[in-house]
Order: sequence, then structure tokens, then C-alpha cells
Amino acid sequence: MPQPSVLDQKLRLSVNRALINKNEAGNESLFKQGWENVELTPRELADEVDQGHAYACQLSGTRSAANFVRSDILSVDIDQDLSISEAKKLPFAQQHLTILYTTPSHSESRHRFRLIFALPRSIETPQEMRAALRSLALRFGGDRSATDPARLFYGSRGSNPQVFERAITADVLDELIAQGLEADQRESPKSGRTTTVSKQRISPDRIITLEDGRTQLFRELEPKTRICCPFHYDRNASAFVTTSQAGVNGIHCMTCRQSFWPPSATQFDDFSDFDERVKEAEHYFAGNVDIGPFQKLLTGVIHHPGLAHSRIYRTEGQFLKLPEKLPEGLVFIKSPKGTGKTAELARAMQQRTAAKEASSHDLLDLLDDGPDTPDSRLRTHRGSTLLIGHRIALIRQTCSRLGLECYLDFEGPLTSKALGVCLDSLERLTWTEQVSTYKSESRENLFETVVIDESEQVLSHFLSPLIDNSSRNAIFMIFCRLLRRAKRIITLDADLGWLTFETITKLAQRMDDSTRKPSSLYLNERKIGSKLQVFASKDHLIGDLKQMVNDGKRVFVTSNSMGQIDRLHQGLMEQATDELRCIRITSETVKADEAKAFVADPPAEALKYDVILTSPSLGTGVDITFPEQAELIDVVYGIFETGITTHFDMDQQLWRVRHPGEVKVWISPRTASFDTSADVVRREIQQKQLFKSVLSDYDDNLRPEYHTNDEFIDMAVLATSQQRMSKNNLKRNFLAMKRQHGHAIEFIDRDQTAAGYGRDLNEIGKRLADRQYREKLKAALRLTEEQATEIDERIKARDDVTESEHAAYDRYRMERFYREPITDKMIDDDNRGRLRQQVMRFEQLSDHQSLRDARILDQGSEYALKLRFVTDWRSSGALLAELLTLAGVYADGRFLANVAYDRLSLVSMMRRAIKLKPIIEGQLGVEVRMDDSRGCDQLRELLKLVGLDQLAAGKTKAKAVAGGKTIYRYQLDEIALNRMQAIADHRASQSARSMMR
Repeated sequence: MPQPSVLDQKLRLSVNRALINKNEAGNESLFKQGWENVELTPRELADEVDQGHAYACQLSGTRSAANFVRSDILSVDIDQDLSISEAKKLPFAQQHLTILYTTPSHSESRHRFRLIFALPRSIETPQEMRAALRSLALRFGGDRSATDPARLFYGSRGSNPQVFERAITADVLDELIAQGLEADQRESPKSGRTTTVSKQRISPDRIITLEDGRTQLFRELEPKTRICCPFHYDRNASAFVTTSQAGVNGIHCMTCRQSFWPPSATQFDDFSDFDERVKEAEHYFAGNVDIGPFQKLLTGVIHHPGLAHSRIYRTEGQFLKLPEKLPEGLVFIKSPKGTGKTAELARAMQQRTAAKEASSHDLLDLLDDGPDTPDSRLRTHRGSTLLIGHRIALIRQTCSRLGLECYLDFEGPLTSKALGVCLDSLERLTWTEQVSTYKSESRENLFETVVIDESEQVLSHFLSPLIDNSSRNAIFMIFCRLLRRAKRIITLDADLGWLTFETITKLAQRMDDSTRKPSSLYLNERKIGSKLQVFASKDHLIGDLKQMVNDGKRVFVTSNSMGQIDRLHQGLMEQATDELRCIRITSETVKADEAKAFVADPPAEALKYDVILTSPSLGTGVDITFPEQAELIDVVYGIFETGITTHFDMDQQLWRVRHPGEVKVWISPRTASFDTSADVVRREIQQKQLFKSVLSDYDDNLRPEYHTNDEFIDMAVLATSQQRMSKNNLKRNFLAMKRQHGHAIEFIDRDQTAAGYGRDLNEIGKRLADRQYREKLKAALRLTEEQATEIDERIKARDDVTESEHAAYDRYRMERFYREPITDKMIDDDNRGRLRQQVMRFEQLSDHQSLRDARILDQGSEYALKLRFVTDWRSSGALLAELLTLAGVYADGRFLANVAYDRLSLVSMMRRAIKLKPIIEGQLGVEVRMDDSRGCDQLRELLKLVGLDQLAAGKTKAKAVAGGKTIYRYQLDEIALNRMQAIADHRASQSARSMMR
């Protein structure tokens, strides 16, 4: 039986017969209203287009993504370098194109046209429609940001569309949807788009085009080979062959921002891998101890050579027990929270101190130091110990428990030989001693024993934005030197894994020494049998919290969102029927006296409060354990959003209370698909220069080249990969870890009544939190310039700054900037500093003289290539000035309020923007639209950078365009311009000093 013709297929879509070409009627309501759901054959659709009628998906109301019903077609605009003949020759078009028509702005010199593809089935969800539109745009070099599921496509009167008996097949539609479903995700709210793993798979037998034009089967390609991406219109070889941790090859495309893997490949996300490899090493060693170097034979361990040489000790006791003598070399201690890791290490160190005092020769019987040589005495100070942590709020408590001096008690250089210090302050280690034994030599910053508490967090902290980029590499170099010269390195972490083991094993090895430091692993596998309640609804959990507080229960609440903690604090205090004893510990309050008292003695201080609210600022190192393991905190609540912290961090926050009555959590079910393979993560770190610059040169094609074998980047890849792995499925990873720990999981379904109470509490808290922010700033002390400078220095040094000092400093900066006393309106308009950023950019453009020499070259030049990766304030200002000048709204340092413009007059600006797309996106953070007819939309995004907007200024007919059409004109919003100019003028006329008198 013959197959029905594509031309007879009824396609479900909607048309708007009142919306002709680009709205000739000038009725803007037609963009939303007047849409009629229809079923048309391809020829009938072509006839509608030829009459100029707009079309879109089928809708359940006005045109919006929320009202998307279904679509039997996909469309893509072609407005760039691709000609009609070139598009028709592309294999995808030859096999699947149904309709082609030119738009009214098409000309022989600049082809503008639209492609329509009939589908084998309806797309019935906006998510699938968005994914398919993105993928289709990539196949033809179209605008991949134009993926609104309900996007309208204008008709083109008199275009005489071409109709072909072709359509997208079912498997190709599935491929397009799969490719786009996991695209354009962000690792955190503040980060840019992160590479994701596409659901679209790459066949090993797919023919791939290489950079030089040759073709080869994918399975035959070597890792790192540059290729043309098979999933988009790629003329620049923007992809390369990458390799997963399991040794499987895939494709990473820098244009698609995605990786494509064979069907057999799976994302490596097993957080129990380290423990499993340790078991393999133990098992093999027990059976083959006399059969040569087992490292070469042990499956998997060959990738982690340090593990094959480790001595492994395993216990399952309630509390960790270390041996009488700790060995030399690397000591890795992994034991669950609450098993006394720090206390056991403190016991060992106290015995060591006693041994030292009893010996006139400084021989430490507790530590198995091996033979003492003159050379070893020259390298390190005998008996010296350095503790490295990462939280100022906790370092003093840990030092006290280990019998060490705290660096916070020193001013200037740190000279103690028994010291605890935060990672950020390692540069203060400057003590020096002359040694006369054997020969005279100066020794600096060297300790015999280095202890890294909560090692996974310490190493991850190297990537923290709290460390200034100018200091990051220097701190890392000091860290490496300390490890390489230490005789003993002790790492402790409940979640110790590959990040700690691989990084410390590598960094502890001296480059000039081929002898590997011995390593020992102490593993405690105690299981916890307590119950964990997991709520399906966040509002329900908050409602349950409110009820428990009303019932007089003592609760401990933690979240990875400081804003959530602030809202709960305000809401609970407002709705409390009796006086509520509540403490809030966040990054803003951690320096307050009551917060510092809590951190210093959590068990005693906890009993003073009914509600304890904490953010990640109260994370590792705090142990709330009551005498005889009493359950004096009735309920621990956890509220966790995605894209902020990992499931390890969440666990740290929850289990600060060692013996709670109950534990109840809500975890966002959102998932991601970030690529965690080392090659991809490394390339992204290098390109974005996330932590340090490793750019070395440019090749003959002006593509960046990077330094290899960088130890910091190696560590950053491990840490970043692990973080993304966790965030890919935060809830699943957390629950898997809790099951492994022995917890019994109970799932709590949504309760509508309780959820309503929780939602009300949250909304009240938000309003009150905003009001409190205003009142806090208005009530803050007014600082002198000297006082503000002193606080600023302490903030940069991460020293103690109280909440009231923070508020006073924020008030000082706001008043100094706006040159007048603070008001409610100023605080609201400032929008937490966003307006200040816009004013500074506005003022920069007013200083035309300083920008005139900061010329932006074409993107192919070496200097311009660097601007794709390194943000530069002066260059970005010059770039913005150039674009606004081309738009005609700015000239010689002035904005021109009375100049009208339209999409035709903005073509020059758009063509320049498209040419400089990578630089603009890197410098200004504004995505460039690939359609040069979208100039008005693009200009609006640029104007936002300087606090401006545009207003409609009428419309006109463009007679020069075939058939004529309405052209909408705009001009700058004069009210917004006057507002920004007034702020700038006021700042210029008033000095901060005179205002502060």
C-alpha cells in the first residue's frame, strides 16, 4: 500500500490573518490576539504565507508559551551568510525541507528567507518545542536564542513559496528534541552557560568531517582531534574529540556548548567510586601480596597509582581510633560525622606534646618518624605543626581542640611553630630561623606536620570567589611547598574522596624526588540507623516548621540560601505568639557577638534558643553534641535549592546537630546535565579563565593555546567536575549518600493545608526582610573615611566584621556614591548595587576622551581574541561607545534623546555586533542576536547597561521594500536619561567629603 504524500498531510498550527507581513495594520494587540487554530496541508500553509499571514503553534488562548498546545511544524529564519542555494544543498534541507520562502527584506545581495519543516507527529510540550527549535537553528546557523515555543513567524506577501514533498522523519525529530533538551543550563544563578551532555547520541560509525576537510569514521578518531561538529552548521571546526573518565571517546562542541557521547557511554557520577576502589586494592593485596607490583594488574587502580601503594586500615566503631604511632608520609582519615575525628587527632597531638616535653632531644615517640638525618633537620622544624582550615569562624575552635595557636591572635607575620591558619592567609607565613647543625641555612614556612581539616572543603575553597585572583596562585604555590617539605601530611574528612587523595598525593611529591611518599588510609565505616524525612513540598516543610515552633519545640534550621534564612527569620518572629528566642547565623551575622559565642560553644549556646537559623556560614567544624548524647534539639530542618552547594555541603550543614530528635528536609528536584568529563571541564576552565590565566599563545589560525600540566588546573578540574556531578541530580545524590550511611528514608507527600501556612510565612518574611534591609541601613552609624577604609581592609582580609559594621559600611558606600544622605527611595532604586553599576558605566561613556584610544579590533586579531577571555573595563566601555555611536543615539560623550531610529537604521550596528559577537558577549555579558533585523531589541539590552530604555516614537512605511511594510521607530526614554544624567551631575557637583561633614 503506497505511503500517503507529505503534501496531503494536515499540519496543526495557528494563523493570524490580520497580521500581514510585519503588522501593516500597526495594531500591536495582534501579536497576542487574533490567532486561529487550523489544520492545513503544506500547499495551503504556503498560500497563507504568500498572502502575508503570520503563523505559530496551536494555542489555548492568547499567544504565549504558557498557552502552547501543539505544533506540526518547525521553522527557522536564515538571515546570515547562508544563501538560498547553499541552504538547499545542505543534506538536512535536501532530505527534510517542506517549504522555503523569502522574507520582505530579501534581496539578491543579502538573502533572507525562512524554512518550514513538516513533522511526523505533533510536538505537544513547550519544552520539546524549545529544544527542537534550538537544534534546528543550529543546523542552519540560525539564531539559537530564538526558541520561544509560541514564537510567531511573519508571512511574506507575494513571496511565491517553494513547496517540496519532504518532511522531518520520526527519528530525526527525536534527535532534534534530544539534542536541545539539556542545553543552555547554568551551574549557578551567577555563572554563564555551562557545557551540558546532550541526550542526542553520536554513533561510532558516523562519518565526521575533520578540520582539513577529510572525512573519517568517528570510532577511528584520536582524542583531541579537531573536527566539524556534526550537529550544527560548522565551518570553523569548533569541536574536538574528548575522552570520559571511563576511557570512552565523545565530541565536545564549543558552539553548541554541548558534548555528545556514544549510546554505550554513561555520565560518570558514582560518588562511591573511591570506596569501591579502596576495597579492590585491599582485596587484591590480601591475595597477591607476594606477586610483584599489583598496580599494573589491578583494574581501575592504574588510573590512581597512589592507591596501589597505600596501607589501608578499616574499622567500624562508633568513634574513630588512630594507632599509637602515626606513620610518616600521607595520612588520609575518612570517618563519618560525629565519630570524633578531631578529638582523636587532638588526643594524639596531646600525647605528642607530652612526649616532646619529656625528651631533652625532642624525640617524639608517638610519631613513627624513621631515622633522623642532618638533611631532614635542615628541611623542617622538628615538632612544628600547621593546621590549615577554610573558615575563619571555626578556625579558633579547631585550634583550641588541637592545642595550637590561632593565626587570628597574631598581627603581621605568623611566627608560631604550632599554628592554625585559614587557607586565604598562608601568605602571612614568613617566620625564618637560622640552623647551625650540619651547615648554616635559612628556613622559611616549613612545618614537619601539616594537618588539613575537612580537606575536601579546603581544596574546593581554592576555587572560591572569596580568594582574590591576584593572590590565588601565590597561595597555591605556598600550599604546594608546605606539602612537599612536610614529613607528615594528615587529611581528615567525612567525605574524603578522589579530590583529596589524588591532589594531595600529587602535590606532596617533590619534583626533584622520584621516591613516592608512603600513604596510609584510616577508614571508619560506622552505619547510622536514624530516620530521615524527605518532604515533597517546600511550603509543606515550612508549614511543618511553623507548627513545631508554635508547639514549643526547639528547632535547628539550615539552608543553602541566605535569603531563605532571612525570610524565615522575619516570618517566624512576626507570627510568634509568645516571645521567641531566635538566632540567625549567616555571612552577614557570623561576626556578631551572639554568633561568635554560639560558634565557640555550640552545645551550651544552643539551649538558649528556641530557633536556630543557619546558612552555610555555619558549616564544617561545628559539633552540637549534648552530654550523654541527649536529644535536646527536637527537629532539624533543611531547605536546599539547586545550583548553590553540593550534596556534601548539605550533609555538613544538616549534621552539625549530632543527635537530633527528627531530621526533615526539602531538596529541589531540579536536575541538570552538566558535562563532568575532565577534558571538557578543563577546556571550559581554560577558556573562561575561571581561576587563573593559562593562556600561552595563539596558533596560526589565531586560536588560543594553553599551558599544560598545571597543578592548580588539575586540582580545579577534579573539584569542578565533582561539584557539577553533584549538582546534576542533587536530590538523588543526597539520598544515595544517606542510604549508604545507613539512614532510613521516609517520603512525606504534600499536605495542602500545611503548605498554605508555609507559603504565607514565606511571603510575610520576604516583605519584612526587604523592610528590615532598609531600616538597617538607615539606622547604621555614619562612618568617616578612615573608619570605612579600616572596615574595608578587614573585609578584604576576611577578619572579624560585625553585622552593624557591615551595615554602616554599606551605608557609607551608598551615601558616598550618591553624594547625599540615605533615604528609602535611594535604597529601593539602588537595587542592591545594580543602579550604581549602571551609573558608573553611564559616567564612563560621558568621559569620551578616555575612551577614544581604546579601540576594539576585529575579532580575528590577537588583541581582540584576548578580549574574548579577559574582561577589561576600559575596552568594554569603548566597545559599548562604538555600538551606541553606530546606533546613532550617542556621540562624543553625549546621549541623543531626540534621535529616532528603527531596525533599518540599526543594521550597521547589528552587523558590527555580529562580527564582534564573542568579544561583546565576553566583555559586556550581553548575548548578540544573529538576526540584523532585531536591532531594536539588541539596542534595548545595551541601553540597560547604562540604566536607559527606549520608547515608541511612531511608525512609517518603508516604500523601498517590495510591497511596503510598517517600520516602528523608537527613541531614548528621556525620563530615564534625565534620571541618569541627574545622578551623574549631582555626583560631579558634590564631593563626598563635603557631604560627610
